[in-house]
Amino acid sequence: MVRSNKRRRRNLLSKPVAFFAWVSVLLLWACALSSFVSPQHFKYFGLTTLAFPAFLAFVVVMEIVVLIFSRRWWWIPLLGLLGCAFSIRTYFPINLPSQAPDGSIKVMTYNVYSYGNKAKNDEGVNIVADYIVRSNSDIVCLQEAFLHPSEVYKEVTSYICRTYPYYDTLHIGDNRLVCYSKYPIVGKEHINKVGTNGAGSYLLKMPEGDTLRVVNCHLRSMGLSLSDRATYRNIVHATEEMEVTDTTSRRLLSKVASAAAVRAQQVDQITDYLKLHEEKNIILCGDFNDSPLSYAHQSFRLQGLSDAYAASGNGLGRTFNKDAIIVRIDHILHSDHWTAYGAKVDKAMTTSDHYPVYTYLKRNK
Repeated sequence: MVRSNKRRRRNLLSKPVAFFAWVSVLLLWACALSSFVSPQHFKYFGLTTLAFPAFLAFVVVMEIVVLIFSRRWWWIPLLGLLGCAFSIRTYFPINLPSQAPDGSIKVMTYNVYSYGNKAKNDEGVNIVADYIVRSNSDIVCLQEAFLHPSEVYKEVTSYICRTYPYYDTLHIGDNRLVCYSKYPIVGKEHINKVGTNGAGSYLLKMPEGDTLRVVNCHLRSMGLSLSDRATYRNIVHATEEMEVTDTTSRRLLSKVASAAAVRAQQVDQITDYLKLHEEKNIILCGDFNDSPLSYAHQSFRLQGLSDAYAASGNGLGRTFNKDAIIVRIDHILHSDHWTAYGAKVDKAMTTSDHYPVYTYLKRNK
């Protein structure tokens, strides 16, 4: 009798469990697919991919629920995970450690936030500048590399240029996109400008005799004020430090969505630029202000570029060290001329509000 009652209860739960399992799977798939849709056309699609971890957790929880209450449907959540395997790997890669082979170059991207707001070490040297020199990178792309007054900026750049013989900068309003290189920089150009955000390209002469095009991006930020960021932090962590009304939440989400639409416009312009240089030797990096499953990231991948961190890094790779933004928003991508090794987010460097990201790239024969 007891077994019969249990069987009856399981039969009653079977269909609702299957229904919610399918709901979790469809939400996860829709979230992953939304990265193919430009937020210019559907503004709030720029928010959808930010919810990917929540939808992924929903599917995992449903797998546990199914195994407890209705094992016959065990395959539904598993199908959802398998169908999204590529997106999961991009978002949270797991790779075996691999040593960068001889002849590799080290590439770093770093939003330096005004060189760490002029922070200096005990020797009186700017901490960010000292880190760049000690990193022994071959190519360094910086965003928000502005400093006032100009004398301080010259002091910092002069210190870095003792190690890097080649240096060039692109001005976007008060912002600067900077490239330090151990290879000659023989050209540069702006790709787009939106306020103090934008993208530019540097042309480097490589030892092999060919050229490398390095695209440095600082895409539109979310545009949140300090109070907005406090509200966002409160929503994510569900704290009770302040009351968050529906109106406040809608205003915040609208801001983030509008910024995503502007960012998508920038992305389309960069994509057009990449199309002009198809099959060329390219490294694209910078502060995308967007996740690994964003329209920006997906658009660049569709142009044949590979994500160095997804291919050789491990874990979530959070690159913004403030507030509740816990995703990877700084990226390094490259054409198939290269293979990536040992991509890493250096969380020991906390002077800026971003962590530096670097990878080793070996030229393919």
